This record gives sequence, structure tokens and C-alpha cells, in this order.
Amino acid sequence: MRHHAPRTLLWAGVIFVLLGLLGVLAFLQWRWISDVTSAERERLHAHLEAAADRLVQEFDRELMRACLVFLIPPFEWTEDEPAIEERYRVWMQTAPFPGLVRNVYLAAGRGSGKPALWRFHPPMNRLDAAEWPPAFLPLLNRLQTRFESASAISGSPSRPVQWTIDEEVPALVLLVFHGSPRQAGSPVRPGLAAGHKGRAPGALILELDLAFIQKTLLPQLARKHLSGRAGFDYDVAVASARDPTRFVYLSPGASPSSYGTPDLSVALMALRVEDANALSQTPAIERTDPLVRRSRGGKGPRGDWPPHRGRGLASQSIQPGVEGRWRLLAVHRSGSLESAVAGLRSRHLAISFTILLLLAASMGLIVILTQRAQRLARLQAELLAGISHDLLTPLAVIRSAADNLADGVADTGEQSRRYGEMIRRQSGRLAEMVQDALGVAVAHSRTRDRFRPVDVGEVVRRAVETCRPAIMESGVQLVEEIEPALPPVHGDATALSHALRNLLMNGLQYGSDGGWLSIRAHRAGGRHGPGVEIVVEDRGRGIDPADLPRIFEPFYRGRSAASSRLHGTGLGLSLVKRIAEDHGGEVGVRAARPKGTVFTMRLPAANAVPQKG
Repeated sequence: MRHHAPRTLLWAGVIFVLLGLLGVLAFLQWRWISDVTSAERERLHAHLEAAADRLVQEFDRELMRACLVFLIPPFEWTEDEPAIEERYRVWMQTAPFPGLVRNVYLAAGRGSGKPALWRFHPPMNRLDAAEWPPAFLPLLNRLQTRFESASAISGSPSRPVQWTIDEEVPALVLLVFHGSPRQAGSPVRPGLAAGHKGRAPGALILELDLAFIQKTLLPQLARKHLSGRAGFDYDVAVASARDPTRFVYLSPGASPSSYGTPDLSVALMALRVEDANALSQTPAIERTDPLVRRSRGGKGPRGDWPPHRGRGLASQSIQPGVEGRWRLLAVHRSGSLESAVAGLRSRHLAISFTILLLLAASMGLIVILTQRAQRLARLQAELLAGISHDLLTPLAVIRSAADNLADGVADTGEQSRRYGEMIRRQSGRLAEMVQDALGVAVAHSRTRDRFRPVDVGEVVRRAVETCRPAIMESGVQLVEEIEPALPPVHGDATALSHALRNLLMNGLQYGSDGGWLSIRAHRAGGRHGPGVEIVVEDRGRGIDPADLPRIFEPFYRGRSAASSRLHGTGLGLSLVKRIAEDHGGEVGVRAARPKGTVFTMRLPAANAVPQKG
């Protein structure tokens, strides 16, 4: 023990250092994953903001495109049908989403009365008088108020035309606060010429197709800007900016309650001056903006209107600083962006710590295998020393007896017989050692294909006869009990006889001081059905309880064997266990009372062992 103590302390120190390194590595891994997760959170949020900005910009730009295409200045309101017909044709030919505009209406103020309404019919290219739709009633009240206030103002306004958004209809509304003076002979729609001093406030109403927005435009934009490789990463909704509980659009399968705390909320449905300036450079808008045509020498209005000739009417019609009427909401499919990042962090941590656990297990396995290899090397060294001693002892006796016979020392028949008996006994010991070594080698190559039904009683009697000379020489009383008509077992008779011989010889070697040895074979039940149980019992000094768990290990010899200097290889009992397991059975050991040892081998009956076909 004193010799192994420094080595044990060394291994303990190595294990402690390795565990410390694993702990440091685990901490660094946790810190690194936390940093990576934070960076991933920021990246995902920035990516979501950028994607949402692109979606909003494209949606709002389509609204601005409709505003600019249908922009009608005051001096063209006396020619409203040709103006609307031309703009409608340009819209249908150039707009990426022509279905966005559902209907086009004209409204004209009539003093304090209800404004008149006309609807444009594309197939016939004409305006027909129409009743105000029920969905337009809030818009009607607001327009009537604006028209009455505009009619009471004299002079030219600073902003003669202005686009607004009505989110409830929804609609884009172009307010014309004062029309141009009517020329003689010009066709004037009823009610349009009514107003203050021949100037009539009016409005162009572009009714947006809400169904088209919900089923086509928003899904297509969401798929374009917010979908990932595996599909949609986010659920998208559009809600009213004034009433967040009123949803205009919801992603399929989503519920309004999912957007209580969205990952992102941005303004949608706004008219921006920068969009107007950018779109004003396109050919379709230049064809419909009269101020652009005028600046290039085209036909323009009479008089010196408008006052700002350097700017197109498009940008003048947009009121800056107007917030979006809707809000675009985005929520990650996992519940929230934070939940997605937390799940990603958990997966990374699980993978990392699994790798660390595997590394720790590998290191532990290396330590265990190294210790086992060292122990096996030590046992093999002890085995070689023991075998060398066991081989040299009988060889020395045989050589001495042979020398005496050769030199004529044995001059009588009695001496010759004694020397011959000595040579036979020692050669038997050599044969046993060789047989044990060969048995271990054969056990590793034994297959069940060679197994046959075996008579257990015959195997027991064979083993007893093999050991009978040693039993008689030791003076031990042998009790042999074999139950008649035992069921056969499926196996190798020679191997089973060898295993029983080893058990008997082990009982003789370690239990001969008790003077009694027995071997019994009888029927027994087990986990695999009916079988046979063979018991070898002695009344010797017994086995140290500390040696019982390892008694069947190869090369292992108990403490009593080492202290008593009993000869052996440490292979006999391990060979017994291997043979029993090869036959589908098992072998066990326990201490007998008041003293002694009991070995029990259980073998399944032949009809209980599955046959290979």
C-alpha cells in the first residue's frame, strides 16, 4: 500500500487539474456564448428594422405613386373627365399594383349643403352622379366641414391642393380648396361651379381596395422582406395608429393577443415629400404633372399660378411631417425576438456543455483505462512471476528425480516407484497450468455452433474422476449428489467438465483444511426458465469478503492466497465464469456458515436455450 500511495496521489492531482481546466473552459465558453448571443440579438433586431423599413417604404411609395398619378391641379377641374381618364390609363399601365385603387370619386362643395359626389366608370370613361356610400359617411362629414371653411376664405391659399389619408375608408383624398375661374363655354359638372365668387372647393377620392391590401399587397411585401430561408421568421400585423385594437391585417394563424408587446412597431401609410421627389422623376409621373410639363415648355395654365414655379405640383401637394395612419407590427414566431435569442443561447449552451461533458467523460475514461492497463500490467507481471515459480518448482522436482534415477541413486524398486510418482504428480501440475492457459485462449474463440445436448450428471462424474487422485491425496471427504434424470443442457461437455474441475480444485486448494468437499447437481428454475444448478461447497477458511467482488477477474488472486503463498495463475475462476456465460448461464459465490465457500453454477436446460438456425 505504501508503494501505491504516491501513484494514487499523482492520479488524484492529475484529475483535479483536469477538472479545474474543464471548469475554466466551461466558464470561458459560457462568456463567449453570452457575447455571441448579445451580438446575435443586435444583428437580428437591426435586420428586422431594415427589413421593416424596406417594406414600409415600398408600401408608402405605392400610395405616393397613386397620389402623383391622379394629381389634378385646380385649373384642370373644368376638364375633369379627360383628366381622370388619362390618369387612370397611366395608373393601370405603369403601377406595379394597379389593384390598389378600387374606385375614383369626385366631390364638389355646394356652400353649406351636402357635397355632390361622382364616380368614375373606367369602361365608359365617364363620371356619373352617385350616392355617398355608408363607409364614406365619416369622410363626408369631414369634407363638408373643410369645404364650408374653404368657401368662406377669400384670396388664393398658400397650398391650393393637398393630399390627405383617410384610414377608415381607406382612401387617398386630394383636397382642392379653390378651383380656377370657369371659362365661357367650358363644360361644368353640376355643383362644381358652385361656391364663393365662382371658385368651388372639391376633392378627388381614391378608394383603396382593402381586400387587395390584405390578401395580395401586404402578404407579398411581407414575403419579400420578412421571410427567411425556412419561411416566415415573423408574424406581421397592421393596426390603426389611433386605435391599436383595430387590426387591418394579421398573418395567417396569428391572433391579436400575440402583438401585445411586438418586437417592432413602425409607422405605415404615410405620404412623404422625399418619396414624391423621387417618384416625380419617373416618366409616368412627368406625363401627369402639369407643372413639370410647363417647366419643359409644354402647355400650361393661364395666368401666373402657381407662385412656386421651381417645384413640381407633386411635391407641393404633400404636407410634410404627417405621421403614418397605420402601424406595422412584427413578432417573432417563437413568441418574441428575445425568446428566439434565448432559445438559440440555450441550444448553444447545451451543445457546448455536451461537448465538455463528452470531453470530461473521455478524460475520465482515459484515466480509468490507464489505471486498468497499469493494474493489468502489474497483474501480468505477478502472473509471470507466479507462473515462473510454479513452472520452475515442478520442473526442479522432475529434474532432481530424473537425475537421481539416471545416477543410480534409486537402487531399489521402492525408491524408483517413489521418484516415478513424484515425476507424475509434478507433470500433472504442469499440465494443469498449460490447460488453464489454453482454456482462456479457447474461451475467446468458442462458438455455440459446436454445442450439443449434454448430460450434466456425466459431466459432473467426469470432473470428479479427473480430480479424484488429488482428492484422495489430500484426504478430504468428497460428497457427490446428482439428482436423477436431470434435463440436458446445450453446450460443450469438455468445457463444462473443465469448469467443474477448476471449482473442485479451487475447493481442494483453499478449503482442504476443513476436510470436507461436496458437489451437488439438481433441477432449478431461473430467469430463462428451467435449468440445472451445480453447487461446489467446502468448509475451509473461506474467502475474504473484500475479495468476493473481484474473485472472477482474470489474473486476480485473493489476499489469503498471497499471504499463504499458495500456487496458482489467477485464471481458473475467470475461466469458470466465461464458460458459464458462454452457455447462457451464470456463476456466483458466497460465504458458507459457519465457515467455507459456496460456488453455484446455473445452466439453462437445452429446450430453454434459443437455437441458431
